[in-house]
Amino acid sequence: MKKSLSDCYHLDPVGTFYPSVAGTSHPSMFGISAVLFDTIQPKFLQQALERTAARFTSMNLGLQEDFFHYYLCPIEELPSASAAAASPCRPISKRTDQGFLYRVTYQARTISFEFFHVLTDSSGALTFIKTLLLCYERLLGNSIDESSLIVEPDSPVRSSETEEAATLSTFPSAPPSRPGRRAFHISGLLAPQETLHVICASVELSVLKDQCHSLGVSITEYLAAVYMHALYQIQQRGPFRQKPIRISIPADLRTFYPTDSMRAFSLFIRPEIDPRLGTYTFEEILRHVHHSIRFDRQKKHLASLINIPADLQRHRLIRRMPRLIKDLIDTVRYRSLGDHYHSGMLFNTGYISLPKALARCVERFDMIIGESRINTENCAVTGFGRHLCINFSRITQDPVVARTFLRTLSSQGVPVSIISEY
Repeated sequence: MKKSLSDCYHLDPVGTFYPSVAGTSHPSMFGISAVLFDTIQPKFLQQALERTAARFTSMNLGLQEDFFHYYLCPIEELPSASAAAASPCRPISKRTDQGFLYRVTYQARTISFEFFHVLTDSSGALTFIKTLLLCYERLLGNSIDESSLIVEPDSPVRSSETEEAATLSTFPSAPPSRPGRRAFHISGLLAPQETLHVICASVELSVLKDQCHSLGVSITEYLAAVYMHALYQIQQRGPFRQKPIRISIPADLRTFYPTDSMRAFSLFIRPEIDPRLGTYTFEEILRHVHHSIRFDRQKKHLASLINIPADLQRHRLIRRMPRLIKDLIDTVRYRSLGDHYHSGMLFNTGYISLPKALARCVERFDMIIGESRINTENCAVTGFGRHLCINFSRITQDPVVARTFLRTLSSQGVPVSIISEY
């Protein structure tokens, strides 16, 4: 049943791009999986999903449109959990996904959650996931006390959970940041359509922290440098043009603008090196990435980043254009701001904390980034327990970036264990 648009929400400035550019070649999806110690029981998972979905009404939204705009509109039905498909992070389908912008699937000991970026980001997704896991384990008979780490399924819904948080960080006077040259991209033999290969590796968090401490950098800065160095090595070995190597790293704006919003509230910062300027050692790349990330994460600089899409939305003439014309404009703008302008993505969810009774039920968390036909291999990392899981997703046959990245870690004294590959 189609909702009245008076009940719907406008898309935030960043989210307006996704409906226009999403498709089988760029589905704009991300996934987070919880691997438990026991086999998943579908009956209890469905009950937990229904209870969690009833609490987080901000997640029960579908995409609708009128002549001028896209909207997020409430869905009255409750979602259903299903068996996992052969390939993760498939595009959202109105027919098979009941109109929801996320899906929950299961296989063996794993519960997988896949989200369309227009709905939420990793922070909002993890809030939803934690509550579902809490409900699921309680249904199994496990006693888990209330905790400030998790939203209780019976807690009241806050109106701030659906606010357009991006408006908190928009400063009209701030000039929008401008992109640089198009970036270097990995090429290779592609896998069949809608096939996403994943390599899941693990490192000891204590060892990684010691390594980062000795170098005076954060975990994200260190991994970004390893990633950039891997791409630089591949570029220097092959017959590639010397284009800039630029890594896209999501920055959660909730750090600077506290909010309970479950909607997407992240921007992307992009440290880069330009190989035309000469050769780079790993130490040089690490220093450059360290200072670049710290500069880009300043509040004023982030305001200029969000003003790129916000500046377009404020344009009076564009606001009055038909939606189909806006789709064409957004597609062109995305090509000047999106995947063409970075060489890969590094997504760090941060450390995932759970109450002790619930943490004992979970072996690990994994995160994967959906396919992109431009950036064929991307990386996401999640910290939980004593380990950091590193997941490379790709649409090419040869995992050249993952292989070079993991070998670099090992060569620097950070042992790597391969958990799975498919």
